[in-house]
Amino acid sequence: MLFAIAHCPLPIASSPLPIPHSPLFTLAWRPMLDPLPVAGAWPLLLIPLSLGISIAYKAVRVGSIGSYPKAVLVMTTQIVLAMIAMGIVANLFVRFVLPVVIPVSP
Repeated sequence: MLFAIAHCPLPIASSPLPIPHSPLFTLAWRPMLDPLPVAGAWPLLLIPLSLGISIAYKAVRVGSIGSYPKAVLVMTTQIVLAMIAMGIVANLFVRFVLPVVIPVSP
């Protein structure tokens, strides 16, 4: 395939393949190649993700259906708070510990 493209008699501009920034590339959303346009809302996606994980995990692990909703909400809260805490710890580590351990000279 690479050999055929490298020795193609046609110039690249007249190729039948669409150019990456052409309108043909914007006709369909490709989940693994084009991220969603939610630039500032990525942290909000933590809540549905943790809720989904909690629903699936507690559906298998809970003993009775009566305690299921409470168990899901507790686990969702635990996941969200743990992720926030880990983000704060990672931020503090990068800001204060790494500059001491690995000094950067100007």
